[in-house]
Amino acid sequence: RRVLKGARLTFNKGYGALECVVRNESQTGALLVFGETAAVPSSFELEINGSGQARVARVRWRTPTLVGVEYAPA
Repeated sequence: RRVLKGARLTFNKGYGALECVVRNESQTGALLVFGETAAVPSSFELEINGSGQARVARVRWRTPTLVGVEYAPA
């Protein structure tokens, strides 16, 4: 489903963090928008604003500004 929410991804045991915008979200993954995706690691924790929980996500594909992620099984 289409959404427009801010989100934060953390990696490197919480020492690294990036902000992004979530454009689409489903039960199994999300489409994230960045200014530049080169610094986005292949696996990270994603917390969507308002959700109150972080989920482990893995990059499935990327372009210079978009990243498609798949959520790890809970």
